[in-house]
Amino acid sequence: MRFLLFPFILFSSLCLAESFPVITPEQFQIGSVWTWAYSEIDGQTGQAMAPYLYESYRVVAKEGHEVHIEMSSSPRPDLSMPAHHLFIADVSACSANRKMRPRRSWFIQFYTKSLGDHEHWELVSKQYDGSAFEEKFNCYEKSPSLQSETGSASFRGQDLELFHFKNTQPSGWYVKTQSPLRGVVFSKKFPGKTVYVLQLFDFSSNSSHSRNL
Repeated sequence: MRFLLFPFILFSSLCLAESFPVITPEQFQIGSVWTWAYSEIDGQTGQAMAPYLYESYRVVAKEGHEVHIEMSSSPRPDLSMPAHHLFIADVSACSANRKMRPRRSWFIQFYTKSLGDHEHWELVSKQYDGSAFEEKFNCYEKSPSLQSETGSASFRGQDLELFHFKNTQPSGWYVKTQSPLRGVVFSKKFPGKTVYVLQLFDFSSNSSHSRNL
């Protein structure tokens, strides 16, 4: 079974100096869930295989610009799995990073779940590299040194405009359209010995999914 690689890009065009949307604190509402499908790329055909993993980010708490996001993974989209990591990110700090400053100029708090007699979140680091957040949400508005492309996609019946920074690794397309998905990664390709891609699979903002930490 094959999973089409980037089947959604209807067109692309080159842009030089243009501002692009960064994620905002208002987009993180308690109960919001983003899910991405991960697939390996067949080395012979260049096509993406059937997804082997579905990863979800769920907003479980919010205090001002600070959001608490649980990460969970499942081999099937219809199989609910408990969260395995939690991170706390100041979204305004991500936005302040928008002038393409070094990626490590801001940090998140990162936790892993302890599965002992009393299940709880165990702190890994208060200054964890922000890439777990930036992998899925755009923090960068523009850079004079980078070129970009725009494209389009259809997602759940909605037409979306996308943008992409050229010559960056990993290579990702983000949503440009004014919508709850604005600044969210739509697809991203990760190079390496085994090449894989993630693609946005689902999004919901049902507050009934939220819970207190």
